[in-house]
Amino acid sequence: MHPDWILQVARDENLPLGWLRVDPIARTLPELMLQLHGMSKPGWSFRGEPRIDCGGMSSLGRCLKNQSDEISRRTIESLIIREFRNQASVRANTRETEFLRDIPGCIFLMRHYGAPARIIDWTDSVWVAAYFAASSIENKNSHGVIWCADLGSILPDSTPSPESTTLHRMNSATHESEWATAFNDEQWVVPLKETRHTERTLAQQAHFTISNPICIDHREYIGKRCEAGQAIAIVVEGQNLIRSLMQHLLAMDLHAASLYPGLDGSGMFVKDLVNWGLKVRSLSQPIC
Repeated sequence: MHPDWILQVARDENLPLGWLRVDPIARTLPELMLQLHGMSKPGWSFRGEPRIDCGGMSSLGRCLKNQSDEISRRTIESLIIREFRNQASVRANTRETEFLRDIPGCIFLMRHYGAPARIIDWTDSVWVAAYFAASSIENKNSHGVIWCADLGSILPDSTPSPESTTLHRMNSATHESEWATAFNDEQWVVPLKETRHTERTLAQQAHFTISNPICIDHREYIGKRCEAGQAIAIVVEGQNLIRSLMQHLLAMDLHAASLYPGLDGSGMFVKDLVNWGLKVRSLSQPIC
């Protein structure tokens, strides 16, 4: 793990079982930078959220958690995929059309554009995760959190093998019916192997985890199944510290305009300037 002089970790009853928290919680920007540098490890995955209690279930899982059984959930998922494909087929650009040819690519685009999907986002960069943890905070008294995990350390008996019939059928599915019948009663959370990217996912260094069944909490599963010490959370709290973090990330060119290529990113960038009173070179003073 990490040398003691860089990071100390502790158990925290507010975190899912198996997760540790960097200890103590940073009170200053230099302390937080040390923690982020310490967790910036090749091969690890990172996810930033505005609260510890956001839950680790996918957007589709949250939508369908009140359905009575998994067969019903898979049926509804197939209908959602079909309707998204119908809508996207007449609006997608040339690159995006490639994703629509198979179901894993379609799921990727669905998550990308906000449709309910059984995957959740991760990034290869702890700094990108730090941006999402800070910028997503609407209540400035909330605690942001950066989830850091070595997904490669998930215990072998808890994931399907690469030769698994389920994974093979899932990855090769081109029709909604093939996708719905690909899954069995196994329980797992694994990285979604998608080699195609959009400008946004490249900018965010994004990848995803996918689950079976649909309504699994990804974070809880990862915490229970990862090797000890390979699932660690960094908590970010305090309005002044979060503003300082946002200003520091801005200086690193990590902001909404760089992470969301396009006009939507420009709009989000200005929103962050207003919400956090950030300074930019083009303005002589903060907007607010």
